[in-house]
Amino acid sequence: LYRGILDEDDDNPIEDVRTVDDLSPEAGDDNWHVEIVHFQDKVGNRVRDIDDAVLGDGLSDAFNVDRTAPEISDVLPATDASFIFSGGGNVLFTVTDPELRDDEDGAGVDPDGIEIDVLNVTEDEDGTAVSTTGGEIIDNNGEWTFDVAAFGLGDGQYELALSAADQAIVPNVGEYFQEFVLVTTAPEVALSHDPSSTTTGAASVQRRIAGTLTAAMEELGNEIDVDASMVTVFEDNTCTGDPMDDGIDRNEIEIGPDFDETFRIDNPDPNGPQQSQDYCFLVEARDIALDNEGEADANVATIQTIITINWNPTAAPTATTMTANSSTDQDAVDGAPVGFQVLVEDQFGAPLDDVEVTFTSSSTGDAVLDPTGSTETTDVDGLATFTADVDAEHPDDNGDVITVTASASGVADVEFTVTIIDPGS
Repeated sequence: LYRGILDEDDDNPIEDVRTVDDLSPEAGDDNWHVEIVHFQDKVGNRVRDIDDAVLGDGLSDAFNVDRTAPEISDVLPATDASFIFSGGGNVLFTVTDPELRDDEDGAGVDPDGIEIDVLNVTEDEDGTAVSTTGGEIIDNNGEWTFDVAAFGLGDGQYELALSAADQAIVPNVGEYFQEFVLVTTAPEVALSHDPSSTTTGAASVQRRIAGTLTAAMEELGNEIDVDASMVTVFEDNTCTGDPMDDGIDRNEIEIGPDFDETFRIDNPDPNGPQQSQDYCFLVEARDIALDNEGEADANVATIQTIITINWNPTAAPTATTMTANSSTDQDAVDGAPVGFQVLVEDQFGAPLDDVEVTFTSSSTGDAVLDPTGSTETTDVDGLATFTADVDAEHPDDNGDVITVTASASGVADVEFTVTIIDPGS
């Protein structure tokens, strides 16, 4: 028995090897050549002597011993447990069967020996098996593709187990394991403050937008991409085309999970005629999901707010209406904070700022507010707010009604009531 390819100068046979297990461990993967050099009966008569050995006459043969499993490599997505996978692109991997010692081919990959198992480990570290029905495996010259979309996987954490067998008589099996977090759901966008329409002859106006961005599956490590989530302003009512370039202090702002941004929009012609212009505020939320090659492939959510600014009105805006912008009837206990808010609008139906609103209070009993009143000025959204604490220290204050009146020049008063339900003692 000879290791490697036998040549005529090879005079170092390995004696007394009867099974593969007799081979030394380090020679487990190798090329071997076996040659029958003689036959001998029990009394020592030889039919063929070693000196007469001739290769290729049917009394010699070659065989390989392959104990090396196929190798799984170039896996995409190349992930770890914290990898946020968008589901973009299939699982790709390469299976190769290592060559033997003398560059001879091994047993070769078994095309029917490729297996993929998927476990959902979102809530159970042992995992729940996911059906692989419909997940095609396609051979492409040693590169294999696995159709993730065919599984219909939902958002969650998964473990991927790949295995590949060769065509040895007793197959050798290579394995590869990895985890990833699959997120296909777009972030949630919630606005707490919308920019508002207005009418003005001013040289510029301030418009504010605020809210929150929440990524899906944050508990598994997904988050908002603060370098790609934006507020963008367009000079139209569709949020299309190019963002505003002139007439605004900034037109694209990167935002995070909690954002509160104010834009200054300039009057396009401060000394010109009356004109109306639409403006579109686009909020775009992106998470940190990646495709199978590790490139950004975010789940995206957008929301639009459209306003109209009437520039250079023919008549100056004046306060025309004042309405309650908070509850007009409240129940309160001693020491409780209470608030009252009104909205002042002009003759064009737009919020009017810089209007003085006076809040006063009166009571049917001894219960009072602290302070009893205040003068507030409306903000850019036409809102004026008065807050106070309830002072109702005696049991007989129960049922007292405190009336708060909001007054401003040129508009009707607005009244609020607070009923005492749990006075002090």
